[in-house]
Amino acid sequence: MGYGLGVFLLALGLILVFAVNEVQVGPVEVMTLGWILAGAGVLVIVLTAVTMSRRTPRA
Repeated sequence: MGYGLGVFLLALGLILVFAVNEVQVGPVEVMTLGWILAGAGVLVIVLTAVTMSRRTPRA
């Protein structure tokens, strides 16, 4: 995991939210899936930032 994965999920989610209009694939609405992916992307970015800040030695 890292910033790249978080940015990828965030971008993919926001593309699904704002670029795709009212498409439903089976029981899942694409806009809802987009919000879930965007939230997961933000979560990955925050968790990466927290774990990276713990690894740096403090003087």
